Amino acid sequence: MLFRRMVLWALLCMAPALNFAEEPAAQPESDPRPAAEVVAGLPARSQAAPASAVPVSLFRFNTADSRERIAKRSAFCPVFMGMAERDGHVREILALRLLVEDPAICLASPRLLRSVLASTRPEASRLPEEMAALKDWIETRANAPEFSNRYLSYAGEGGSFDPDFLVYTSPHPFVAHLYGEIVLEIREQTPRGVDLNELNRAVYDYYRKLTLAQRLNPKAALIRALLDRDEYVIPSHLPASDIAAADVYARLPVELAKGNVRLTGRLQRHYQRRTDGRHTWVDLLDRAGLLMARFSRDPSAPAPTGSRSTATLPPEVARDAAVFCRIQ
Repeated sequence: MLFRRMVLWALLCMAPALNFAEEPAAQPESDPRPAAEVVAGLPARSQAAPASAVPVSLFRFNTADSRERIAKRSAFCPVFMGMAERDGHVREILALRLLVEDPAICLASPRLLRSVLASTRPEASRLPEEMAALKDWIETRANAPEFSNRYLSYAGEGGSFDPDFLVYTSPHPFVAHLYGEIVLEIREQTPRGVDLNELNRAVYDYYRKLTLAQRLNPKAALIRALLDRDEYVIPSHLPASDIAAADVYARLPVELAKGNVRLTGRLQRHYQRRTDGRHTWVDLLDRAGLLMARFSRDPSAPAPTGSRSTATLPPEVARDAAVFCRIQ
């Protein structure tokens, strides 16, 4: 693992100097994908959910082969996404809120996040209303015949690519590691996403149409092979119920591609959602798989038994988690 990361670091550092030929600026490999973010403000689960609360789906845009494999859960289940932890334990705590199924938050695409931050709607209705507006925006465009060519083809309309209403994931954990120290394991309750690599290969013949200069560009080739490998994109957002687990890796003082690509250290902690059919809780395990803590919003969730880890919970995590769940 360490050797692979060292090789990747070296290749990413060398790529600009080894650029044999310039690619068109609009190639999707020019930059890593924009990052999704956790956003708060959904109404409590006890409130009646409007029809607009049902997440928008782009599943029909998959190839027939991808639809069959995804429906059978033989592909893209699970998928992974990395979040960069830039200060303290902020995103680790947000990941925990997702795992305990805090009904007030979701994992938002960049477009949804921007619209929520810019919204002047009342705070209580801001996120659900912006979510409904984005759903209408996506569905209106998805009904147009040029939607897939404009938004899902890597070539895009006029050679541009617009990914900001999508949450980008991969079935490969090592790809998610490159985007951040907090790696979410995602298991969709209902598949809504698109196998982007296969769509561009089978429908748009994208990879065969690459010019020789594009094929020989080492930076672009590396991004295609690693950063964008087996991309599975999900529209708008992911509800907390789709997040199954989270790994926390050590931060290293190494950032590449303007901070969008990060090299992570060893695994520090693993959060895993569990259920006995009646109750749901989240176990926090150390590197050896021993229990550090149990979190639950359900006061009747069972108490942990067996050996406990001697590792301690970060004080910031313990303090903030106590606000929204019980810690055992």
